[in-house]
Amino acid sequence: MPLHTREFLRRRHDDIMREWEHAVRSESQVVELEHAALRDHLPQLLNELAEWMESGEPVTSTSLKLSSAQHAANRLEHTFQLKQLVKEYRLLREVILRLLLLEETEQARNSMEGKAARVAELARLNAGLDAAISSGVEAFSSQREGKLLAVQERLELALHAADVGAWDFDPPTGTLVCDARCKALFGLPADAPVGTDAFIAGLHPDDKQRAEQAVKAALRGENGGDFRNEYRTVGIGDGIVRWVDTRGKAFFDSAGRATRFIGTVLDITERKSAETLREQFLGILGHDLRNPLHTIVTAAAFMWRSGKLPPGLDRALAGIARAAERMTRMIRDLLDLTRGRIGGGIPITPASIDMADVCRAVVEEMSMAYPERSVSVQAHGQFESDWDRDRAHQAVGNLVGNAIEHGSDPVVVSLTRSDDEVVVAVTNAGDPIPEDRLRILFEPYHRVGEGHGLGLGLYIVSEIMRAHGGKVEVASSRENGTTFSLHWPRHREGPRASGGPGGP
Repeated sequence: MPLHTREFLRRRHDDIMREWEHAVRSESQVVELEHAALRDHLPQLLNELAEWMESGEPVTSTSLKLSSAQHAANRLEHTFQLKQLVKEYRLLREVILRLLLLEETEQARNSMEGKAARVAELARLNAGLDAAISSGVEAFSSQREGKLLAVQERLELALHAADVGAWDFDPPTGTLVCDARCKALFGLPADAPVGTDAFIAGLHPDDKQRAEQAVKAALRGENGGDFRNEYRTVGIGDGIVRWVDTRGKAFFDSAGRATRFIGTVLDITERKSAETLREQFLGILGHDLRNPLHTIVTAAAFMWRSGKLPPGLDRALAGIARAAERMTRMIRDLLDLTRGRIGGGIPITPASIDMADVCRAVVEEMSMAYPERSVSVQAHGQFESDWDRDRAHQAVGNLVGNAIEHGSDPVVVSLTRSDDEVVVAVTNAGDPIPEDRLRILFEPYHRVGEGHGLGLGLYIVSEIMRAHGGKVEVASSRENGTTFSLHWPRHREGPRASGGPGGP
């Protein structure tokens, strides 16, 4: 009895889908799907194919397009690549032909008339599968193109609304493509050609090396290829100096070679100008107040140590010392902020010191300013290495002052050491710092709680530690209180200043 392909497709429907699913899962897949989602509209396509084989309609019939188009659209929603969709159809063809030929081999039909009919049926089956594949690929490509155009249009509108420029660099060829806004930020007209040479030529001389290093780091794959840098441009056509914030992402092939580097650029000139003016004003103000305040602090300390204070004046003098100490910290932090933002970082001058002596000096000063508070040092032995004494005093002082202002007693400064580092831990009791605040504690102008400072103390501490090649950590809980830990490295290559904003 002759084997008709349409009957085979209906009778072996489940076998075909089971063999196909096994074949698909045996291949490496970009996207993995569950049973029902994987089969999707393909069972329906087999039924349509059987009906079409029986109908005798031409291969251009639309009856084969519906399920294949729906399957393609579903695969696009699951973020399939086109090659994975085509692979599914190729495996479907292979499974159908293999099962069909195996069944025919078992029947062993030998008549020439039967063979000619079978060849014609197989040719029609193959043509039908080709039509389904073409329909699916066409639907996939058309819908993907429509989605990409819609995304591109939304992106262009968003960039225009935000006044943001965009750039696209092709590392293998060195081709750089910039939109009109990006060109404008380099002082170029919209129709001007822009290459890497023009980009480099448009960088401010003082920022050129830093910007180039940041780009090279991203193309090497550092930080996952993420790129962010703030630098100045000098307009090639107009000579205007602008500050820009540039962000991008590098993409890589399987061998780790950069294949694409895209990003955005935003004009931040007004913001930078405002920041510079504010910090210059604060720096001048802090410098002019420092000398008269130093006189107050020195006089208060002299009277305290004289031991000849009339009864009752000790508390008044403590209040003066406390206010002067707070003002001294504020002014010092203002000057350091200005130096760090404008001057390229906090400078340090390392020399051989004992960190325990520094901590004891800090606690002595704080005890004079806050005689009612419990502040102590726990240090056994010597803790010597090369650090900047004044900066170490400042960092520990900021943490102790912060603990007194925002925490409860006791406030304990403890020191531990290893071969590689000395750790100074400042611990206080009291309510823990909220979890959402821990991530931004060391940002400038951020206050831990209600206080009288400018919110610069912890920022300055982090900059001092960075300048020493160390770090500051914080842990806070209701059970153990709040502890800030300063990790001072005992072996360093040499002094350095912390980097300014936008550094690589």
